[in-house]
Amino acid sequence: PAGVSAHISRSAWQVPPLFGLIQKLGAVTDQEMYRVFNMGMGMVVVVAEDELAKAISLAGPGAACIGRIEGRSDAAVIID
Repeated sequence: PAGVSAHISRSAWQVPPLFGLIQKLGAVTDQEMYRVFNMGMGMVVVVAEDELAKAISLAGPGAACIGRIEGRSDAAVIID
C-alpha cells in the first residue's frame, strides 16, 4: 500500500541452489531474481506484530518472520 515499505531480511531463509544456477546461467540481476522468483521464499503472509507468534505456530514447520512493514522511504520493497 502507499506509504509503507516491506523490509525483507535476506538472511531469514535459505535460497535454494537452483536459484543461483538460474541467475548465473541467465545473467539475471538480484533485483529481477527477487521480483520474478522470490528467491525461493514461497508464500508470504503479513500479520500484525502482536499476532506473529500465533501465525508462525499455526503455519507450522518452515514458517518464519522474514521482515517488517515500515513507513515508506523510496522503495516499496527493501531487501537487506
